[in-house]
Amino acid sequence: MKFRWMQTRMPVPDGTEQRRMATPNTALLVRRTSVLLLALIAATLALVSLSGAFPSTTADAQTPPADDCVRDLGVLGSSSSLLSGSGIIAQDDSCVSSQRAPGDTVSMFYARRHTFTLDAPATVSVSRRGVQPHVLLIEGSSSDGSGTVLARTGSSAGHTTTVELRHLLLPAGTYTVEATTHYGSATGAYSVNVWWWAADGVEVCLSLPRSWGVESNLSF
Repeated sequence: MKFRWMQTRMPVPDGTEQRRMATPNTALLVRRTSVLLLALIAATLALVSLSGAFPSTTADAQTPPADDCVRDLGVLGSSSSLLSGSGIIAQDDSCVSSQRAPGDTVSMFYARRHTFTLDAPATVSVSRRGVQPHVLLIEGSSSDGSGTVLARTGSSAGHTTTVELRHLLLPAGTYTVEATTHYGSATGAYSVNVWWWAADGVEVCLSLPRSWGVESNLSF
């Protein structure tokens, strides 16, 4: 195929003429380029979809991954005075609280647990943040929520809030913080913090307001 080039002249304000080259096939080239670009975009989107970069459905995007039922926070002491954990309390029948409401045989209280080791006797505080938070401190490393409950507290607040177990005098050993909910079948994001306050023998002001509904089996 031979292109026929046409030379045209265009007037400009100063009276001179400007030359340009034009071809009748320019529009055809533009159309072909547009088709190639559209094909390239379609191929790129198909590749991204196969690689899993985008969720295939809206439901997939909104479904959070389940966290492990039990995770270890580490060793708590004067050199590591704050341990933190977080996750999602999901509808997981394999991870429920057996001691949230022992007499309730109907409700299902989903939970997540975090263990920690206290390297020496000390004063410790525990907090649980989230919607309808409830927290239990269990003696020993408990994978199923069983064991002696040393203290517990909770709130029925429908918004994100924090409940605390303050200034517990604990001997050295391993403990389990169980994060669960005030009402059965509830789920959602949560966080827990465990603080080392002082070594054994150091007097700490104990503050547990009655309105928090704190229950404790510890002797202060």
